[in-house]
Amino acid sequence: MFARLTVYACALILIATGAAMLLNGPLWYERTPGVTMTGPYNPHFVLDIGFAFLASGAVLGVGAWMGARPLMIAGLSWPALHAVLHMVGLVTMGPASAAALWTELFGVIAPVFAAGIALAYIPALSPGFGGRNLQHRLTEHFERHWSYDARYLHEIIEMAPDTMVRFQTFQGLAAYQGAAPPLLIAGATLGAMLEEDCGPCAQLTVDMLLARGVSPSVVRALIEGGWDQVDEAAALGFRFAQALMRRDETVQSLRDTIQRQYGQSAALAVAYAVMVARSYPLLKRALGHDQACLQLQVDGHAQTVRQP
Repeated sequence: MFARLTVYACALILIATGAAMLLNGPLWYERTPGVTMTGPYNPHFVLDIGFAFLASGAVLGVGAWMGARPLMIAGLSWPALHAVLHMVGLVTMGPASAAALWTELFGVIAPVFAAGIALAYIPALSPGFGGRNLQHRLTEHFERHWSYDARYLHEIIEMAPDTMVRFQTFQGLAAYQGAAPPLLIAGATLGAMLEEDCGPCAQLTVDMLLARGVSPSVVRALIEGGWDQVDEAAALGFRFAQALMRRDETVQSLRDTIQRQYGQSAALAVAYAVMVARSYPLLKRALGHDQACLQLQVDGHAQTVRQP
């Protein structure tokens, strides 16, 4: 907690400095010890530096709240260079005055270096104050939007909110498409989900695919196993996902077909799609939230999942 507060304090100093420069540059120039010794007032230069302070502080503060070290490092990069410049000036030329020395030490140098040390002690991807409530609200919005029961996600948020952030970060792998056509990924996603689950998670996947523009007829045909009724890419992705999860001997030939037709990046995209698709129902069952199979609704029509 102390580490995060230290980084917050540095972020506030940076934001306050930038705001002072932007809102009243002449007053900042006159009242800040040592600044008048650097040369005449330059309004454009002061505005430039003010924006740099403001942006750095905002990025640093958000990074500290999220527990995102790359963001914190990005936010500290310019202030750190600025602090080093002032240190070099103090060593080579000395302070302009005693007041200027205090300003440079405790307004420029010390906060940045304290934050640089403290950020290493902030738990990675662990949300700060209010983060748990925000995660609950976002999950509730997801539930309302997709008519999906996500009680198991609320349980995770209560027990270990930082792991929820990591799990959501893992889900981002599904955004990778490579050279894969959309229907190849759609087929793989649905194939993996139906192999892992035939209940609410499967219905959620169907709804999401339809929202992404996949034709209801394609979804229905895939569920029924009608390969000759759908685009070749969709059928290939679906069959590969299910063969992969069943450890079927056809998986190698299906993978070769994907690589030959669409390239190695498409094979990677399909692999990510399968991993992400199965993760939700797998996690749900592991936490004791098994649910019976459903008749899936595809564009208002009931669809029975074809069993292997």
